[in-house]
Amino acid sequence: MRKSLSSRRRSPATTILPVNDNDDKDIPTIAHTTFFRFLPPPFRNLSRFECSPAWNGLAFRYFQGINNVTTIVLSGKYTSGWVGIGFSTDGAMYGSSALAGWIREDGKGDMKQYFLGGYTPPEVIPDKGQLKLTTVPPVLLLHGKEIYLAFQLDFAAPLQHENIILAYAVAPPMHNRLHIHDDRTSMQIDFHEDSSRYSRSISYKSLKTLKWGHGLSGMIIYDDMRSDFQFHRAIGFLVLGLSILQVSALIIRPNKESKARKFWKWNHHWMGRFALFFGVMNIFVGIGRSEGTNLKTGYGILLGIVGAITFVLEILLRSTCSQMPEEAAVLS
Repeated sequence: MRKSLSSRRRSPATTILPVNDNDDKDIPTIAHTTFFRFLPPPFRNLSRFECSPAWNGLAFRYFQGINNVTTIVLSGKYTSGWVGIGFSTDGAMYGSSALAGWIREDGKGDMKQYFLGGYTPPEVIPDKGQLKLTTVPPVLLLHGKEIYLAFQLDFAAPLQHENIILAYAVAPPMHNRLHIHDDRTSMQIDFHEDSSRYSRSISYKSLKTLKWGHGLSGMIIYDDMRSDFQFHRAIGFLVLGLSILQVSALIIRPNKESKARKFWKWNHHWMGRFALFFGVMNIFVGIGRSEGTNLKTGYGILLGIVGAITFVLEILLRSTCSQMPEEAAVLS
């Protein structure tokens, strides 16, 4: 593994999710599906991810975000043994670093990083390697008959053309020592092309922040991120309800001479303010769950400008309202 792109770090604790023994006849494969409800964020929504070529029932999706963080979800049919994915400078196993996962006999799973210092099991060293994991815990999950290994890697520079190794063995590891693989392959992945597509999509996503501010923020964020964050989702429905009430208020607006006009005006103004407040809050909640800082910075700047304009207009409105009685007295 290229030392300039990575550094050693102790792996964060792996999240092992419960084994699902249901029949897998309706379970979609990673190559044909972009949303996996059974995976936790940020691995659940793979709509922005590219998919590698399938090999022996194994495939992986990958996405290189900003700050050189690459998210990978490896999956494949699983009966026993281990499956793994590694990064190599020349496509060879020697000197590369890899992550391997397996399900033990007791139904629990393990995922470890290995340094491939040779071609024999003693030379494949567990808990060593040059892959730098982020603080997001790796996930190992068995869903039906498919195993999923999901993790994030932090590199010192953007990935370009990288040699990726896929391997598997039917024999399970013993005391965290991997048995010799039954088969392996090496492929070159163009991470830079995926990253370029993501950069071009930033401007489009920035425009969507304007759409969020019109009372439908929670629904749009939920649709984009497919989040099950209940608090975020509930606020989205609240903002949607307040927006509907605002539109409905225009239909049932009483006449100026009506005594109910005062209460209608009070309700209309405050419902609008509540809708804006919860809409802004929900956007921050949704953006806080996204990757990177460009979207957060862009929305923060936009919110600051809108806030300053609102503040000035509110002062002008109150100043105008306070002068109206005096002008009316002079005219009388």
